[in-house]
Amino acid sequence: MRQIIALVWMLAAAGSFAQSEVHDYLLITYRPFPMDRVIVVDREGEPRRSIDLLALNGDRIADTPKDHAVALALVSEYETGGWELVNFNAYGVGENKAERMVWLMRKPKQ
Repeated sequence: MRQIIALVWMLAAAGSFAQSEVHDYLLITYRPFPMDRVIVVDREGEPRRSIDLLALNGDRIADTPKDHAVALALVSEYETGGWELVNFNAYGVGENKAERMVWLMRKPKQ
């Protein structure tokens, strides 16, 4: 009986610890041509970071591999900085393109 009580107490303590962890979150949004052709990073309490892909890569071709490389390098940069990828969504997908791609990332608050 004591073992069961100890096990229940340990599980309750572990559960309350896991629930008490708080995270910072950020969104990386890639809006390809013909919309804005931009990558935007939104993070609470920080100025919006925006990368103009037309100015960076120059050409007007939609969804170029160069644009994708910039987006993935940005995700990798944040992962290296301790951010964890939580979710990815592509919206408006059709005919080999997407209207918007969004990466949700988090890391424990410091």
